[in-house]
Amino acid sequence: MKIALAAAASTYSFFQAPNAETDPPLGILHLATALKGRAECRIFDGQLSRKTPENLAREILAWQPDIIGFSVNFSTVAANTRRMAAYIRNEAAEIPILFGGNYATFQARDFIAQEYCDAVFLHEAEISLCQYVDWLQGRRQDLPDGILYAPGKQREVEERPFCGYYDDLDRLPPCDYDLFDDPARYAKSIVSSRGCPYSCIYCSTRQMWKKWRGRSAANVVGEMLSLHEKYGAEQIYFSDDIFIVNKKRLHEMCRALTPHAGHLKWGFSTRLETLHDDMIPMLAGAGVSGIFLGIESGSDRVLSQMARRYSQAQVIDKIDRLADHGITASASFIIGLPYETREDVEQTFATMRRLRTHRVLLNIFTPLSGTDSLGAPEAFGIELHEGFDPERAVVGHGYVHFNTRHLSAREIRHLWLEGQAIVLEKGRQRNAFETEMEKKRYGMLA
Repeated sequence: MKIALAAAASTYSFFQAPNAETDPPLGILHLATALKGRAECRIFDGQLSRKTPENLAREILAWQPDIIGFSVNFSTVAANTRRMAAYIRNEAAEIPILFGGNYATFQARDFIAQEYCDAVFLHEAEISLCQYVDWLQGRRQDLPDGILYAPGKQREVEERPFCGYYDDLDRLPPCDYDLFDDPARYAKSIVSSRGCPYSCIYCSTRQMWKKWRGRSAANVVGEMLSLHEKYGAEQIYFSDDIFIVNKKRLHEMCRALTPHAGHLKWGFSTRLETLHDDMIPMLAGAGVSGIFLGIESGSDRVLSQMARRYSQAQVIDKIDRLADHGITASASFIIGLPYETREDVEQTFATMRRLRTHRVLLNIFTPLSGTDSLGAPEAFGIELHEGFDPERAVVGHGYVHFNTRHLSAREIRHLWLEGQAIVLEKGRQRNAFETEMEKKRYGMLA
């Protein structure tokens, strides 16, 4: 049996330097790895190929798969995914077309109602997809749990509730990058945990993965060293939504990776309050070169509203400490938060200017599928515009589709444009910051 696993290109355009490494579609790589021994899998990555949806669909059909599965992790890939699925259904109606991922999970009813959709796999699909393949091949009597199923012209939906999370992520085989047509084109990333213990109103992670679950330190370090030895990876980034949850695991990883710090760098995302001062020297000594921090606001009032246990002063101090140890912070902020006034935004801008890093990002708050802010916008004083596009097919720089209690969509857009000037100015300081970081790292290793 041949299974094509596909990820469409995003409608959100961004610049990528020629021949630059692309972030791997780890969701479908996990699935392809889990299916080894059951089926022959091939991954079709629209973000890497830059093909139009129709051209990528034709490439998939030319491979003559028995099943086609689409990963719809983000709203910005939904429109192109639908175009591909509709084209395939028109050209080869007999091939089962499956959907999975965050966005597909939260929009499952909408997807299963379409003529081009035969099944939607909910939440975590390594177990359910393998069981579905077994069922198709007669090795299993019943459909798996965790899917909505309505094949072909059958519009009566059979719903099988989801109940299949992995309690022990060490049972999952490490991702096999050889399943990509060209592994060298991808940056080497790892998922070491799933879920998040926090409940941000703009994030669907908790609803998607429920509780936080982490792989063991030995399991993660083993995969890191394997990627270094097999592919020559000198930089590995973790795709976890939040990396620092289990401190014991973090200490064990750092002890194991310290001997490799001279030739293997790594980075991750976390919340600022999980990053304690005594961790920073340990992380630097273990090879950590970059940390992504979702700061979100520079206003103490807004941070308190968001249940963030840190202040503007602590943000500046923590990033200073990271810089002192040769670790580059990527500081991400959000504009248009429901609690923000213009004065709060000005405090965010002031914080952005003072940070000792060139990697500063400013995003626009967006109510997304599976989040509290889209589930009950009125509870947060959010007024969605008529014609709101949940798939963000028209998303672009400065796209705003809502008013808050304090700011109109027009004001949010203008403030975002003002903030971009700070982002650009920080970016111009890149060479100075990177030179400083390299000197710090060299000094620590020496």
